[in-house]
Amino acid sequence: MAKKKQKKDNSYGSGLEKELDSIMGTDVKIKNENTQKSQQNKKTPVKSGTKKKKKGSKVKYAVIGCAVVVVVAAGALGGTYFYKAQEYKKVFFPNTTINSIDCSKKTAEEVEEIIRSNIEDYELTVKFRDGESLVIDGNEIEYKYNKSDEISDLLRKQNILNWYQESRNPKEYTVNSSTSFDEDKLIQIVSECNELQPIHQSVPKDAYMDYKDGKYVIEKEDPGNKIDEQVLTSAVVDAVSSGITEIDAEETGAYAQPAVTSEDEKMVKQVQQLNQYVGASITYVLPQGNKVLDGTTMIEWLDKDEDGNYTRDDEVFDKKLKEFVTELAEETDTLGGTMDFKSTYGTVVSVKTVDVGWKIDQTKELETLKANIENGECLEREPEYKSRMTSAENGGFGNTYIEVDLTSQHVYFYKEGKVVWSSDCVSGKMTKDRYTPSGVYLLDYKTTDRDLKGEKLPNGEYSYVSHVDYWMPFYGGYGFHDASWRSKFGGSIYNYSGSHGCINLPKSKAGTLYDLIDKEVPIVIFYRHDYTLRPAEPKATSDGEGTASSSKKEESSSKKEESSSKKEESSSKKEESSSKKEESSSKQESSSSAEVPSAEPPAPVETPPENPETSGNTSGDAGISTVQETSE
Repeated sequence: MAKKKQKKDNSYGSGLEKELDSIMGTDVKIKNENTQKSQQNKKTPVKSGTKKKKKGSKVKYAVIGCAVVVVVAAGALGGTYFYKAQEYKKVFFPNTTINSIDCSKKTAEEVEEIIRSNIEDYELTVKFRDGESLVIDGNEIEYKYNKSDEISDLLRKQNILNWYQESRNPKEYTVNSSTSFDEDKLIQIVSECNELQPIHQSVPKDAYMDYKDGKYVIEKEDPGNKIDEQVLTSAVVDAVSSGITEIDAEETGAYAQPAVTSEDEKMVKQVQQLNQYVGASITYVLPQGNKVLDGTTMIEWLDKDEDGNYTRDDEVFDKKLKEFVTELAEETDTLGGTMDFKSTYGTVVSVKTVDVGWKIDQTKELETLKANIENGECLEREPEYKSRMTSAENGGFGNTYIEVDLTSQHVYFYKEGKVVWSSDCVSGKMTKDRYTPSGVYLLDYKTTDRDLKGEKLPNGEYSYVSHVDYWMPFYGGYGFHDASWRSKFGGSIYNYSGSHGCINLPKSKAGTLYDLIDKEVPIVIFYRHDYTLRPAEPKATSDGEGTASSSKKEESSSKKEESSSKKEESSSKKEESSSKKEESSSKQESSSSAEVPSAEPPAPVETPPENPETSGNTSGDAGISTVQETSE
């Protein structure tokens, strides 16, 4: 520390020396205490024989001489320091800065002139959010400098007697330059700038919650560029008054701000809660199209308090889930209902889905859905089905199926969209007890060499017994089978000489169908036209009247029916005209039958399209179901 102090003292002395040299033109040396000691320690040559007393006298005189020199030098230095101090009455100390202007050794008038010169070139730049700027030239607002005493006051306040020390310490001052400008012109310039025109301003938009990709997110706010003209104008006037050359409109607070930002704590908390409760997203793949259950729906199942926080009442939530599954089943289930089917003729018919159709297992689906939600899963899946069809194409019937057109008395086997087998047939007689019911079925089973028996009579015999080589039941006692006792098939035979409800086929055709058919092929049976049924035939009595005790009797009676069918057909007009009375009375007896619509008699036999392979349904797969076996 002592060394540093010594250096400082030496520097101080050196500075004074320079000041004195420049003022007095003399070479002044100031010796410090260390220099004196050094000189005293130097050995002075002594002549031989000189007395000690004489040496001491000389030293005494030398010391007195040095003291005189020091006193003279100090006086001269003091006078010089005082003389220099007088200079700083008129100029600023070195290292003095006013309004970023170096004022070292400048008079107040010189500083004011510099300020005045700068003011003459004054302009204010206002920066906007969109990168544009407004530049206001001082001449546009008659901006000018007015002399003030503030700078002169700074000069007068300088401590000139401490000029040496003050000169070594930099000083910075900021003064309010005395300026004037036309404020009205300034306000007008601001109001006319592009950024304040309505066409260039957009209102800010608040941040908000949105549901994307299976979760809630916060969409960032849009700051817009709406400016409060009053706030901006006030900031510009203050800037010009202070001589500031640049301001940022954003920093002035002139821009309108969104009420809610993406950092809003309340909204951030809500999003976290919602994603916790409704993070799952299940996309159901349904035959009628996809259906999505996600947060947009489940949020409605939550309770919301006054602060906007969400909570889940498990009882209410479970109830809503059950309602959703029920609604899903109502929209999807077709089993036991009706479906539209496009026939080979191009006619769209409505058929009842007895064995084939969609049916959701609501209990199992509810359990699966709860697990999906609890685990926050986002997935695409089918609902849990009790019964399903293997395709949603072609109305769910697929492209492999059997079409039984009862109006044209013709059967088609479509495989992968093409007819691979077809045949004329004879369906049930058009009476209430023998007609063939329409519907969509599946094969129960198939077997060969079978006796088909009718109703058992009181005497122990059956109303008929018919032997068939191929038996293919699809709905209780209804099925496909060969009918060797018939010589003709198709046409209008079924009207008055039809079967007991089965689909009779030629033996060769039945054998081929037997090889093709399986339990996965839907069997679509329908009438293309409305029909009416005649009253049921009288039941056989205990004496066996009207029955056949063996297949031979049945076959022989069927031959008689066939031989008389021509007569029946030729006289059918008479019977049909008389049947109207029977039908009118039968309507009252069978008004509750679901299979008996009240309509016109069967339409005439029509000619199918020339190329049924391309005119029927051509796409999709069939479903699988089960029917309890019964025999005819």
